[in-house]
Amino acid sequence: GFSPNISSFSLIWNSTFFILLFFLGVILFYSDAPFQDSMTSFVMIRCGKIKFMIAQICYIFLLGILLPTEADGWGKFWGTIAQTNIAEEAECRLQFDYHILWEYEPKEAFIITFFTCIFLTTITGLFIYLFSLFQMKTLGICLISLFIILPSVVDTLNYTTFYWISPYSWICLDTTAKEYNGILPSVSYT
Repeated sequence: GFSPNISSFSLIWNSTFFILLFFLGVILFYSDAPFQDSMTSFVMIRCGKIKFMIAQICYIFLLGILLPTEADGWGKFWGTIAQTNIAEEAECRLQFDYHILWEYEPKEAFIITFFTCIFLTTITGLFIYLFSLFQMKTLGICLISLFIILPSVVDTLNYTTFYWISPYSWICLDTTAKEYNGILPSVSYT
């Protein structure tokens, strides 16, 4: 049989279930912001509040970056999954339209999803960090969770207007248009 290659990184983001799992994990990871431990007060006194906050923000930016990889082509595995109903027969939650393979080259799709993932992961961390500075971490986590759940709700209700509102739906190549079409957000919008 055929095995998937690294181009799967771009395609797994079309599953709203995967988006929920990944970004709720990101919330769990960042929920400890501003990352305090027994030495935090001493470090803050030694370096100052501004430098400490800048270091915390830089830490969040560094955590949002993944290691890039290369992809040579979509491969026969993803072509078979996109063109047949084998994913439904296997009860797999990962399904996507063939137009993604047709419209995007693997490297182009990887770059779009890679940088969108970095953006969303970093924004999630900064949003939680900002709300925790004002002693409203629970509210920040609830608001971010609402935006993370929104792509699943939109997918279920098929109400495409909310794709423009939720940045977590922008990572799906299935819900963004390569060029502006008036219905879905374009890649340049994201």
